[in-house]
Order: sequence, then C-alpha cells, then structure tokens
Amino acid sequence: MARRESILPEPQRFLIVKPSSLGDIVHAMPAAAALRRGFPGSRIAWLVKKEWADILTGNPDIDEIIPVDFSLGGILSVVAKLRRERFDTVIDMQGLLRSSLIALISGASRRIGFARAREGARFWYTHRIVLPGDSTTPWRLLPVHAIDRNLALVGSLGVSMTPVSFHLPDLPGDRDKIEAMFLAQGIQKGQYLVAVAPLDRSGIRSWPLDRFLDVASQLAQDHDVRIVVVGSPDQRWMVERFRSVVADQLVDLVGKTTLRQLGAVFRRVSVVLANDSAPMHIAGAVGTPVVALFGPTSSARGRPYGEGHRVLVADIPCRPCGKNVCHNAKHMECLSEISSQAVLEGVRQILYPNRQPISL
Repeated sequence: MARRESILPEPQRFLIVKPSSLGDIVHAMPAAAALRRGFPGSRIAWLVKKEWADILTGNPDIDEIIPVDFSLGGILSVVAKLRRERFDTVIDMQGLLRSSLIALISGASRRIGFARAREGARFWYTHRIVLPGDSTTPWRLLPVHAIDRNLALVGSLGVSMTPVSFHLPDLPGDRDKIEAMFLAQGIQKGQYLVAVAPLDRSGIRSWPLDRFLDVASQLAQDHDVRIVVVGSPDQRWMVERFRSVVADQLVDLVGKTTLRQLGAVFRRVSVVLANDSAPMHIAGAVGTPVVALFGPTSSARGRPYGEGHRVLVADIPCRPCGKNVCHNAKHMECLSEISSQAVLEGVRQILYPNRQPISL
C-alpha cells in the first residue's frame, strides 16, 4: 500500500505511552504498526507497566520497551530515562492525567493525545486529536472502536491507518512449549479445540461460571472436541469445576502460560469463548474466531476486531453502562440474559460452519 506523506522528517524518536491494561495494550498494537510503516527509519519506544511488558517482547514495531512501576522510585527512575532519551514526539494512548504528565516531563516538543481525554490530560498536549462525534462526549464513551481511536492519533502524523496489523509475537519457543503441553494432555490430530477464558480480572464483566460449565459440558459431548481452559494462577480453583463436567476432555492450562504463550495457545485452537477481557483481545489479535460475551461494556468499542467473530449481548435498556457496580434491580441482567443455548450455538457455528440446522 502506498505510504501517505508524513508531516515529519525522518529519523524521529517516538514514545508510545500505553502502560495498561493488557487488553488496551493489544488495542494499541495496530497504531504502533502503522507508525512503523510510516516511519521505517525512526526509533519507537513503548512505556508499559512491568507486569504487561512480556506481551510486547519480540514485537517488530518496537525498538525499545520501557517497563515501569508506578511507585515513587519507579517513576523517578523512568522520568530520568525519558529525559535522557530526548524523544521528539510522545503519543499518549492512555488519555489520563498521569500519562499526559509523563509525556510532558519527557521533554518532547510534540505531545499528541485525545482532545477530550479525561482528568484534564488534554491541557498537557501540544496536539489534541478530535474523534468523530466527540464535541460533547468523553472519548472513552464514543461508539468508536478502541483500535480506531488509537489509529487516529498516529494518523494525525500523516501515516496510513490501513491495513490494521497486530504483530503479537509468535516465537518458536512459545509454540514448542504449548505443543508439549498439548501432547502431555493427550491432544490428538484432528480434534477440535475450544479455548474457554471464563473469568475477567474485575469480575463485573464475567458471564456466570455455571453457564460456562454448562456450555463446556455440552461441547465435550460432541465428537472430537476438547475443552482448553485458560486463566491466571490465582484462578486455579475453577479447574476442578470444569473437570467435574468435562472429565477427560479437559485440557488444563490455567496458570501455566505466560502472556505471550497465551497467543500461541489461541493460534492453535479452533475457537475462543470469552468475556470482554484480555484473552478475548489476544485471540482476536492472532486471528482466531471468538465468541465474545459483553455485559456492561460496549461491544462497539471493544469487540474482537475484524470478521469471523460472534458477539453476544443482551437487549436491555441499561447496557452498556460502563460502570464497575451494577445498579439494576435485577443484578447483572446484561450478562445473565445471555443464554447458554445462544452461546453454545455460536461456538458450534464456528466449529461446524457447514452443519445444517436441525428442524424440529
């Protein structure tokens, strides 16, 4: 694709500020790819929380990962480093006061951010980017996908925003480890692998676990289907719940992979069933079909990007509210109204695209 005329000469020294959270970092990857395409001879660094830095390791669009913890000592250390780096341009994709102050303190002469960023962050930018329809609406509440928001920031520099590319590392060592895990748990050639990520970190976005167990139980009765359950080490408690309903069809990877290796898992499976959570975003980024369940958050802003996914939402008036506490009289109705049958059918439509519906 032809490169658009950039407004900046090369080489430049760019800093992307997107410290968290994991799903949001994945959403920023296409912007980093677009920046690299537009400025192939420039240096691009990414400031990220230490706990999420692993997901960027090996990304060809990034020359340097700057991990940070937000303790006083950590902030002082990273500020000193940023001043030494002498960045020309900082692109703040976080849009908060703290991230905008990092941009300011870096000393960069060009600081790009959202015109309606929160917490007064916009006052510290030199270039404020207006998103479509955001004359009165805070940018995070606009019906604009997070990926498109981030692309708009780098697009202001004249670079092409297409194609949308996720350069999530696909390293041989990660693939080998995942294959070894699968072999150890009896995965055989030709089996359908359904990955299930049933919990989100906050809990407010999670479809009821009993529903995940119900769907997993029914899928496990299909011919040659294995249920691959993923999660963090502190979620190991749910493993026996799944084992009780799918027995030998369970592939237990809960707490057994790094963030990067989770991408390798999802590249290997047929479909991923997940809430609006980091695993959902990682699966979409590596191109695996997702059945995504949305409750209080907006599917327009955070659905898996691209084609081939199934997004399920409940048609109730209070969603999406974007809140961390449910105030509905029927608690978490936005998730409980999504039926097991609808989710099961969504998964099977991806697994068996040529299957004819059963007439009753």
